Amino acid sequence: MNFNFETVISFLENHFLVTNIISIFTDELLTKGTYRIKCQLIPSKLKFEIRYVVTEKDLIYSYQLFDKTPLIRWDNAPHYPNIKTHPHHYHDLQGNVNISNLTGDYEKDLQIVFQKLSEFIANY
Repeated sequence: MNFNFETVISFLENHFLVTNIISIFTDELLTKGTYRIKCQLIPSKLKFEIRYVVTEKDLIYSYQLFDKTPLIRWDNAPHYPNIKTHPHHYHDLQGNVNISNLTGDYEKDLQIVFQKLSEFIANY
């Protein structure tokens, strides 16, 4: 799996919605890497967290928006085999699990997620 966490950090540092990167966690082993980044968004009460687990074959991801509680999330945990886009799925504000436009290509997925975040925040 070709993955560059610096690309993710750079994307966040340069995105207009991100006001502050709060924390970065990395744990890289020979065959597996775990990465987590939390940031503050506009408006400042919103937080966003990205989690990746990267192996030689797979990228497991979670993108989650928080206020005081979780609001929306995209991930590819294989919990919903009946979803058309399995394992990729989206948890909406009401807690429903829906299809997702994400594919596991982290660079493209970040762009999709932040477009959706912009739309969500405009109506929040």
